[in-house]
Amino acid sequence: GNKEKAVKNQNVLIIDPVDGSNNAVRGIPYCSISIAYAIGRTINDIRKAVILDLNTKDIYWAIKGEGAYLNNNIIHVSDLDITNNCFFELNLPMKNFFKHIDNLKPIFKRFYRIRVLGSSALTLCQLAKGSMEAFVNLREINRLVDVAAGILILKEAGGEIFSLNGSKIEGDLSIYLKFPFIASNNKLVSFLKKGLSS
Repeated sequence: GNKEKAVKNQNVLIIDPVDGSNNAVRGIPYCSISIAYAIGRTINDIRKAVILDLNTKDIYWAIKGEGAYLNNNIIHVSDLDITNNCFFELNLPMKNFFKHIDNLKPIFKRFYRIRVLGSSALTLCQLAKGSMEAFVNLREINRLVDVAAGILILKEAGGEIFSLNGSKIEGDLSIYLKFPFIASNNKLVSFLKKGLSS
């Protein structure tokens, strides 16, 4: 492509060739290719997203303002709240692991099942299609490239993603941007924010 034109027009592609690379290396069938397209310099400028499940060949995609899709079918987050049998994924740093576990006990005990799957991009898609209800990812080394496409797909499916202090995930489109985050359907947002602040 034309680099000068791309810079001038602020067209940006954010590509993760293999999200869940450790799974892929070990033959665990949970990994993906993730691509986000933005016109501008911030996360909010992401306009299109596509995630390919490398094992099922399913394609998750979204266009800003036009909804989220699994192949040709529109998808939406589940409408389960904390009184239902909610599933969530947990991703914690090994440093202070047990301290994090203790801090999250009030949240853990309210969920029906906990999963640790290994591809942030695909897990955001699982939320988007209603297969699970929340994703608590406290690792501070999460790269924007891992979740850029998933953020748009989840939002277009009616979900939310936010930082540990409850604020929106914002920032420049930088390969150096790293952050922990919480993602969920809209029924669990207040519960999760309250649980994390206590």
